[in-house]
Amino acid sequence: FHLENSAWAYHSKVYGAGEAVVDYYGSLGASVAIQGVKAAAFNPTTRTVYIFEYQGSYWGQTYELVDTSFGYHEQAVSMVFKGDRIVLGTNAGFTVMTFNGVNAWLQVHIAMKEGTHVVDLENDTIIIGSPEDSRNADNWRAGSASIYKFNGRHWKLNG
Repeated sequence: FHLENSAWAYHSKVYGAGEAVVDYYGSLGASVAIQGVKAAAFNPTTRTVYIFEYQGSYWGQTYELVDTSFGYHEQAVSMVFKGDRIVLGTNAGFTVMTFNGVNAWLQVHIAMKEGTHVVDLENDTIIIGSPEDSRNADNWRAGSASIYKFNGRHWKLNG
């Protein structure tokens, strides 16, 4: 969709290269994010993030990123795309994909036993929401939010 004369108009539909037009549950679009003229869509069945870029009149695929650290039992529940980073939250942690500025994306996976339900990113800081995190003696699911900071080499839990 795009804004046209104060109204939202349908623009186009995208598919990843090699994706079937008709797929089953867990297909492309299970998690999506957009930033300016770039968009990302995730397919948990193939563990692939597709990057699309608006080319003036259509959306063209520019990258296909297979998340090699993503377990077959994991489900993506959230994704954010800001700057040169994509953060993909799963029920077993999160993966940070960073564009190197030339032609490749670097991936780092961080496992979290409490899983991830919501992710957000600002500069070198990621916040991870885990509403099912059980941290008290009564096994009450109070939930938690974890903040990770990038120190130039690694993502570290802050605090």
